[in-house]
Amino acid sequence: MTNAVLSWDDASNNRCLVSGHCSWIHNPISAYETARTRNMPIHNDIYLHSTPAGPAGRYGGMGGASLGIWKFSKEIDLAKAFLAYLFEEKNYSDWIVASNGFNHLALRSYETHRIWQENPKFTFLPKEAQDGRSRGWPAKPNEFMQMIEDSYILPNMVAKTVTGTPIDQAIQWGEEQVRKVLEGKTG
Repeated sequence: MTNAVLSWDDASNNRCLVSGHCSWIHNPISAYETARTRNMPIHNDIYLHSTPAGPAGRYGGMGGASLGIWKFSKEIDLAKAFLAYLFEEKNYSDWIVASNGFNHLALRSYETHRIWQENPKFTFLPKEAQDGRSRGWPAKPNEFMQMIEDSYILPNMVAKTVTGTPIDQAIQWGEEQVRKVLEGKTG
């Protein structure tokens, strides 16, 4: 990896993969979909797989997706009607098809959706939710986990390590940052 990885934005690893400069990224199917929809020849050479398993099993962070209605909304009934419409079986199925299986909620009733059989590279995707855990698991989702994630503590800890900070010092720094969040001492 080059030093540029330390300043990547959300799309940088996708660009690196489809340009042929990277051989592996840990991402949703977006890089593959970009290459496929733009008819880039590299899409034939991009393969997808589940998150690798570790000694304790295969666990992946599930992206949070919440839809709700503010209590102060001036259109609560209309918002409820929209959500009901969106999640009608045909409409939700159409959403999955329109996105080609990308970035939708992991709902068990759609594990057998036809989209997963239309592209052999997608066959493992509907089972991904079985290994998914909320951020901060085994703790229940809470505001602290979101604050820790929003503070980029883990990526910054890794960046410290790969730029020369001894691993034990980087871990100690990360623990201190997490403690600050949990104690409400963040600035």
